[in-house]
Order: sequence, then structure tokens, then C-alpha cells
Amino acid sequence: MPKKEPLSKQPRKWVELEEQAPLSWIWQVVAAVLLGCAMMAVLSDSEAERTGRKAQQAADAARIDVNTASAVELDSLPNIGPALAAAIIHARPFRSVGDLARVPGIGGKIIGRILPRIRVTQENHDQPQTMKLDALFH
Repeated sequence: MPKKEPLSKQPRKWVELEEQAPLSWIWQVVAAVLLGCAMMAVLSDSEAERTGRKAQQAADAARIDVNTASAVELDSLPNIGPALAAAIIHARPFRSVGDLARVPGIGGKIIGRILPRIRVTQENHDQPQTMKLDALFH
């Protein structure tokens, strides 16, 4: 059985590697890999933001616009029956979700229940006007 040399007397592999390829070249490769990973992280964040915006736009489009909805669409909302749907149609136009409070029979509780499913679009604006529940009571 051949006798092994102690570790301190064995040739160091990194010295041989440096002779084949300078260490500066290796650091350049490491830096390029790290830079590529960082760029991928930034790009994936941007893609996540775009996906989030698209999801928000789809959610807004799925909401019922109280200024243009039919009585049947309004009747599909929680706690809104045919009578309240007719009252909403009669009280149009609304400038904000909070304006629904001027409809007799609709208060803060009903607005809070239907808020996730409605929006108010004004004729002269492209963007729907939505409102958070906290803003209704302040």
C-alpha cells in the first residue's frame, strides 16, 4: 500500500488552476454570473408588477358599474333586491361609491357588503373610480 503524503506537502490545486487560467478571469466569470442573477431578479419583479396590474385591471372590469348596470346586474349584488336596484337606477349618476349613500335604503353596511363588487365610472373619465371602505366612514 503506497504511503500518502501529508496534506501540507501535496501540491495545491488552486496554484495549478492559476497557471492554467488567471484568477482575475475566474472573478470576471463569477461577477458575470452574479450580474446575470441580479438582472433576472429585476426582470422577474417587473413581470410580477405587470401581472399584478393586469390582474387589477381584470378585477376592475369584473366589477359592476353602478352608473351603467342594468336592474338585473344590480339585483345580483348582495342585499340589493329589485326595489333597491330601481332606486339606484333612479338616483344616477354617481360620482363616487360613497354617493350610493344618498339612495334611500342604502347605508354604510350595504355599501360595505357590495363594495368589492362595484365601481363607479364617470362618463368623462376612462379610469373607474373605486374607494376603500375606510374612506366611507371618515
